Amino acid sequence: MPLKHTIAPLFAALISLGSLPAYPQKLPETSRPEPKAPARPSRIIVETLPSAQVYLDDEFKGQASAAGRLVIGNANPGEHALRVSLAGRQEYKEQITVAVGTDSLVKASLPQLEQPPPGPEPTTPAKPSRIIVETLPSAQVYLDDEFKGQASAAGRLVIGNANPGEHALRVSVAGREEYKEQIILAVGKDSLVKASLPEAEQPPSPIRDNTGPPQQTDDLAVDSLITKLLKAWQSGDVETLRKCYASNVLVVSGLWEPPVLGLDNYISAYQRQMERVQDAQVNRSNTFIRVQGMVAWAVYQWAFTGRVDGQTTSFRGHTTLVLEKRDGRWVIMTNHTSIAETPPKQ
Repeated sequence: MPLKHTIAPLFAALISLGSLPAYPQKLPETSRPEPKAPARPSRIIVETLPSAQVYLDDEFKGQASAAGRLVIGNANPGEHALRVSLAGRQEYKEQITVAVGTDSLVKASLPQLEQPPPGPEPTTPAKPSRIIVETLPSAQVYLDDEFKGQASAAGRLVIGNANPGEHALRVSVAGREEYKEQIILAVGKDSLVKASLPEAEQPPSPIRDNTGPPQQTDDLAVDSLITKLLKAWQSGDVETLRKCYASNVLVVSGLWEPPVLGLDNYISAYQRQMERVQDAQVNRSNTFIRVQGMVAWAVYQWAFTGRVDGQTTSFRGHTTLVLEKRDGRWVIMTNHTSIAETPPKQ
């Protein structure tokens, strides 16, 4: 390449650089606008009662001072819902319009709420009605044929919360005449009943006819009743069981469960029990019987064998019976049965 072709561009560049001015050019002067002062924030000044709560657009803004004043700063211009409330006072509500850079003064009056008329005086609940029975110790007390309990050692029983109205009261104890009375119970009152239980008259001894068969003694009658009872229990003879027991019998089983009161309740429990028992056999031994007037006690041991829930089982235990002679025949008043532990084999 010829030399003049390489020097020409460089020379042109030097010419261009040489054409620049030797001193900087002065830019034309322009005027700058003065900066605007920021607008003053808008405020809402609330004057009301001390401790009143102030809300703006349902947002809690604070509680009025002891002088009853609250300032809401930096409030956005525009329309707002102001609400002021205080316990026991009518609520204050107002729609306010906040302008840019201004203070809005709101005087929120909170008049007292109208008190509702006083309601009726609370009524004092009526005192519960009671029946206080004074009788012999251990006497059994029934109200409308429902067992209410046994008199204490001092011969006293209180039936609480009894319904007002007419009731049939009955008190009994073995060897004594039964006490019966119709009583009328008033609301919130105590009714005192003194139930005397004189000794029952002993029936005259029957004249024995030596020409006929000998009459059965009470001891033998009680023993015969126990035999009939166990035979009926094994065979499921409910009708015979009912004849052996008094209607108000008390039965205590050998299990950890409440006593059963009343013949119907006992029969129901017996039938549920026998649904699980098959081939039951009960053998009685060591029977002791004591008779005193119209009352008798019997104690005996027993051994049970059979199947319970399909498994062969055996138990041994004791039974104590308390009997009473009614209308010439013995019936069981109390049956207390317990299971004895089997002694270890030697």
